[in-house]
This record gives sequence, structure tokens and C-alpha cells, in this order.
Amino acid sequence: MIRTIASAICALIITAPAFADGAEQRAVDKFIVPGYQAFESAADAQIEAMDALCAVPSDKALTAAQSAFSDLALSWSHIEVIRFGPVLQENRLERILFWPDRKSIGLKQVQRVIAQQDESAITIGSLVQKSVALQGLGALEFVLFGTGAQDDLHKENSFRCQYGLTIASALREVGAEISTEWTKPDGFGNLLITPDEKSDTYRNNSETMRDILGVVAHGPEIIFDTRLKKYLGESAASSAPKSALFWRSGLTFKSMAANITALGKFAEAVDFNDLLGEEDHWVADSYLFEAKNGIRASQLETLVLEAPISDARNKLEYLAVVLRSMGEIAGQDLAQALGQSAGFSSLDGD
Repeated sequence: MIRTIASAICALIITAPAFADGAEQRAVDKFIVPGYQAFESAADAQIEAMDALCAVPSDKALTAAQSAFSDLALSWSHIEVIRFGPVLQENRLERILFWPDRKSIGLKQVQRVIAQQDESAITIGSLVQKSVALQGLGALEFVLFGTGAQDDLHKENSFRCQYGLTIASALREVGAEISTEWTKPDGFGNLLITPDEKSDTYRNNSETMRDILGVVAHGPEIIFDTRLKKYLGESAASSAPKSALFWRSGLTFKSMAANITALGKFAEAVDFNDLLGEEDHWVADSYLFEAKNGIRASQLETLVLEAPISDARNKLEYLAVVLRSMGEIAGQDLAQALGQSAGFSSLDGD
């Protein structure tokens, strides 16, 4: 399903001449490049923590590695709202986070590698040739928090630890690839900032705005569809808490909050009001207001996973309403104010 998101976002229909001078530059300089660089830095910290854990296993070292994972996962949750550009090339999105993992196919692969102590998974050159599910954040979370982690990661010469270290290295590598593709002189950042009628990527500012507007218009729907929908279920009886992303590490709602925060920060970086007449400033302001509501609604304790889902159901249902409202504001009101119309995606039956 994730592979369909890029094509779904392309449903923006251009109806106006170029108008977005400066918005692309702000998006790249204030949000996109710093976001990917922050992910790289978090991956570096994860490598350091895993290396220390593998060298001298201890409670302290394991806690540090788990804390580094939290920073890394939330760093990704911030920048993953960007669903265009280099991250969609060479399976980079899936290599960083294979999700949703329907029928736990990826989880079973990770468990098999650990159980069989597959030596080909602990060198980065061979790991990156394997299934994307074996090399990303989902795999690393299971290494650090999954069944058997406490015992395995306290052992000397732990295969599990070496596997986690290799995953962290693979994540650092793919993060560096994305950053380079955005920042090199002939890279994607330059393509977005300076569209050219002869370009195969962006011919004019209206086409660059297609992807910029797509972030804020489709991002809320993606969050609902891939993070909240199955967890919430149609009723308390049909909810599936352990289907949630990052439930083992307790980051389910922190990750969603980071996603929503990122949408607001991206909108602020682009500064849509700079593109709008004063009479339409209420549109961008409304989006930011709803983003704040979404952040508050996602402030739930991870203990909700151990309690009846109905205890937090009202808050989660409100979060679903907020996400839909954000999508409608951006996809309808903001798009119209900017002279474009945004077609909503249809994500696997949503």
C-alpha cells in the first residue's frame, strides 16, 4: 500500500499559473534538508549506542541503545511526511520503515534471521540485498524490544546485537543517500527550487506546488490509514492495539504526534500565507490550529495498549476527526485559495 502513496498524491490538478516563488526554497532549507540531516545524526547515535552495547553488554548500555532508538524513530516520524523525491526511489521509504506489515510477514522474517543467526544479515553489503523488512526501523525495534531481547542483548558476542548494529548502519546509509540527493548541485532540491520547462521532473512552479501541497493535503489521511485506522477499529471490540506501529517500544502515539507536528512545521516552513491574499489567511491558520488539536489528541500514555481501548476511545475518535479536517482544509480550502484542486487519494479502501 505504501508504494501506492506516491501515485495517489499525484492527483493534484493544476489550474493556475506559477505563483510559488520562495515556497520551494523555504520547504527545502527550513524543513526537508534539516529533517533528513537530523535523521542521519540520530542514526549515527544509534550506531554508537549499538556498538557500545555489543562491546560490553549491560543494563545501562541496553537502556542507552533503546533510548537512541526512540530518538531515531521519532526523527524519522518527523521527516517521513515528505512523500516525494529521493525517498521514493530505490525502495528507500520501505528500507527505512516497512509498514504496514500485513500478516506480520516482515516480523516473521526478522524472527527467522535471529533464530537462525543468519550470518549474511550482519554485514551491511549483504543485508541491503535482502528483504526491505529486515533492514529498517521495524526490524531494529524487534531487535531491541521484542521477545528475547533482554536475554540475547546481555550476552557477549550476541548475534542479535550485531544484527541491530548492521541495521543501524544500513539506516544511516540510506539516510545519507537521501540527504545527498537533496543537496548535491544537480540534486532534487535544485529541481524543486528551479523548475524548468525542459525538465522531466518539474516544468513550472505549479508542478512543484503539486508536491508541496500534497504533503499537507494527503499527510493526515496517510497517518489515519496507516497508523490509527486498524488500531482504533470500528468498535472497541474490533480494535487491534498490537497492530500499531512501534507498540513494543511504547512510541505508537509519540510517533503519531511527531507526524502531526511535522505537518504543522512543514506548513509553517512553506509559509502558505505568503502565497495567499490576506482574505485567505484563515485557511492556513485553520490548518495549523487543527494540527495543534491533533497533537493534543495524540497525547496518550502507552499503557492504553494494556487497558481496554474504550478508555481512550473518545480521544482517538476525535483524533480521527481532526485528521480528516486537516485533509479537507488543505485539499479543498487551501488548494482552492492557491488556485489548485487536490484529489484525495484512496488508500486501500479508505
